[in-house]
Amino acid sequence: MKPTRLPISVFFLLMLFFNPVEGINKQQLVSLVKGYFANQFNVPVTDVVVNIVNPPRRDLSAVSIDKIWVSSRTKIPRLGYQSLWLSVPSEGVYQEPMSVRLSVYKTVAVARHTIARNETLSGENVVFKRVLLSSFDPKPVTEIDSLNGFISRQVIQEGKVLKQYMITVSPDIIAGEKVKVLLSRGTLTVIANARIKSDACIGDKVRVVCDNTRKTLTARVINKDTVMVEY
Repeated sequence: MKPTRLPISVFFLLMLFFNPVEGINKQQLVSLVKGYFANQFNVPVTDVVVNIVNPPRRDLSAVSIDKIWVSSRTKIPRLGYQSLWLSVPSEGVYQEPMSVRLSVYKTVAVARHTIARNETLSGENVVFKRVLLSSFDPKPVTEIDSLNGFISRQVIQEGKVLKQYMITVSPDIIAGEKVKVLLSRGTLTVIANARIKSDACIGDKVRVVCDNTRKTLTARVINKDTVMVEY
């Protein structure tokens, strides 16, 4: 009797059944990389999203996942597209390249509504939400304490993530406000009235215009009402 030839598809199914692959598959590789980045960013694995762009060329399907090491050549963890290297010392495999696109869920500040320039930031106009980020450059605002005493440097549209460059410290003195100018030399102190030319915080150096002489001086802000000319 002539033997029956099995279809190729059935042949491969039987091969997999009797010779199951116990090594790493794509899903396990993604889990391995997610675990690596979760450790790098100190976040839960569930907050990490990894898309493999270029998988390793070497077939690692026969290698157990616990034998594979993941490494990166960047000293500071970053998001977005990047290269990684896989090593399996027990198999003599070192620096097998692969590339991924990385995103991380992070709780960040988001504008509740459109925020005007120089508007004081608070819970009235900012809400913290869990957002998927694909870049930390520019750096987002991630802590509510970082908003205390800050104002917006520009108009921020509703729903936009607040970045560090969009905010600045709320000034102690506003441009155009009246201040007392102290001019001291030895035991002599002269007090004059002036107007400040730019926003400033206590300790900053700022230019002021004296009311009487219209002369412009550079002084240091002592408090909200006083500046001192330093010689």
